Amino acid sequence: MSTRYKRTKLIGKGRAGEVYEAEDTMLPRKVAIRRFHAHNTKSEALFDEWEERYIELVSSLSRLSHPQILGVIDGGIDEDGPYLVTTHLEGKKLNDFVNEGEEDFCVVDAYDCAAQVLEALIAAEFEGFYHLSLSPSSIMVKEKPTKGHSFILTDMGHSEMINLFKGEEGLVSLIRRPELLAPEIYEGETPSSKTGQYLLGQLLYWMLSGQHPCSGLSMEDAYTKHKAGGFTSLFHYRPEIPKDFVKWLEVLMQPQLDQRYASLDIAIKALPAAPKRIFSKKITLPPTPISEDDLMSSQV
Repeated sequence: MSTRYKRTKLIGKGRAGEVYEAEDTMLPRKVAIRRFHAHNTKSEALFDEWEERYIELVSSLSRLSHPQILGVIDGGIDEDGPYLVTTHLEGKKLNDFVNEGEEDFCVVDAYDCAAQVLEALIAAEFEGFYHLSLSPSSIMVKEKPTKGHSFILTDMGHSEMINLFKGEEGLVSLIRRPELLAPEIYEGETPSSKTGQYLLGQLLYWMLSGQHPCSGLSMEDAYTKHKAGGFTSLFHYRPEIPKDFVKWLEVLMQPQLDQRYASLDIAIKALPAAPKRIFSKKITLPPTPISEDDLMSSQV
């Protein structure tokens, strides 16, 4: 790694690697360095192809500039393996924001989260990225200087990287959580903008209701339930939520691709205006199991 970055402390560790806080000596700023454990680098036969693909991913991610996506500054492979340098982000993971926030997770927060994540997914799609494992650990929440919160995707492209490092094949290997599984990915279909819609819909449903009918199920059983659809309406858990928002969310959550919005642009245009009054109800989510790619979004 370039001597440009000086590591200052370890801020995250897991099976996939480590995350460090570091100083950028060229520019006076903090950065985060992600060190990945890459099993494929030990195979000389695979290394050239592996290295080329990783550099392509880093290059594409560095071009992905959007305020709701954690910025990639640098990356490469050295004697210690692959690394990724990103901007340093201080905030809370979405799961912690819901459970530990001074204010309740309210409908206005849900509207803001939906709009901002959709904007991020649209920008990512333009560079050829589709988020395949959207989870509460994928999103960091920061307070805006004025009012409200900023919701930032921190792990765009990391599923592809981890899949590459582990030498796994197929999109099913990227699924980390049964609650947030898109049926078409389990079936081996090519992801699309409609996949992001479904994952966002499931995430919002979980964050607003505080539970999910697929929690604790095996991947196979969760797939069956996702494919059947017909989850209990949010009205059952949150009767104060405006009907037009629930209807919008239900379109995102349709198990059949042709029943979702035709594109992310159409989905965001269809998002109802947030209510002026803040409806809120305290929701406490169950403990979130740690997956390998949760590490990739660790920040202080």
